Formats: sequence, C-alpha cells, structure tokens
Amino acid sequence: MVFYAVLLFFKKPRDTYSNTNIQTGLNMNSGSVSSLLVEAGSLMLIGMVFVFSFLGLLIVGIHLIARFCEAFPGEIEEPSVNVKRNNQAVQPGIDGNVIAAISAAIHTHRHNSKK
Repeated sequence: MVFYAVLLFFKKPRDTYSNTNIQTGLNMNSGSVSSLLVEAGSLMLIGMVFVFSFLGLLIVGIHLIARFCEAFPGEIEEPSVNVKRNNQAVQPGIDGNVIAAISAAIHTHRHNSKK
C-alpha cells in the first residue's frame, strides 16, 4: 500500500489525465470518474493511516520518555530562600495592639465585601 502511495505521488500529470479529458471538460465517461473516485479514496485512506500511525508513535514516545523520567529522576535542588523578617512596626511609635486592630478591621471588611 505504501508503494502504491509513492507511485501515485510521483505519477506525472500527463499520465493521470489525457489531453482529450481536459479539453472535453465534463464529458467524461463513468469509468474514468469511478477510477478517479477509487484513486481519491485510496489516497485518503493512505493519508489517514499515515497520520494515525504518526500520532500513535508520538504517544508511545511520550509514554516511554515519561517512564524513563520516572525511573531515573534527576536531583531536585531546593531553592534557597533567604527571608528576612522585620518584626518592627512601620513607625516606631505605633503600638502592636493598634496594628492588630487595623489588621482585624481590614480582614472583616474584605470578608464582608465578598458576600
């Protein structure tokens, strides 16, 4: 079947249509129409088989790569995060209770505005 597809691909246009068929236009006999339909159907089938095979091989390749990655996992480096906490208030004169009250009011406002 692949040989037939290659043969049809490299077939010369003069072999497919004769000059009389081109000149007469729609005056083709039913035999040539049916042979063209068979040729079109076979090309369509060959193309569909080729695409299906390619996609199947692609899926198999992806699964093989996934199994390989599961079998041989690389070393995962943990990112070093240097978090410096600033325990001071924004302004040194503000009491911690005032900041807590403001934070609670903001939280309550955001919670009530969602409803």
